Amino acid sequence: MGCFNLRLPDELLFLPENKLNEILDGYFLGDGHYHKRGRKEEKIYSTSSDTFANQLQRIGLHVGKPFYSYWQ
Repeated sequence: MGCFNLRLPDELLFLPENKLNEILDGYFLGDGHYHKRGRKEEKIYSTSSDTFANQLQRIGLHVGKPFYSYWQ
């Protein structure tokens, strides 16, 4: 599969909000970190997969935690 092709199975995107939050929390434990910007601390999720990044954004919008993406 490879890190550039990472994706969630589509059926997971339709889970209840509490389960989607658990997916976000679990992924953060593996590939996330906190970034302090002034007094504000942000959660940063990292991935090399465009598809997975879009799926994370979709989940975030569904649970009321919108994300923004940037590419390096």
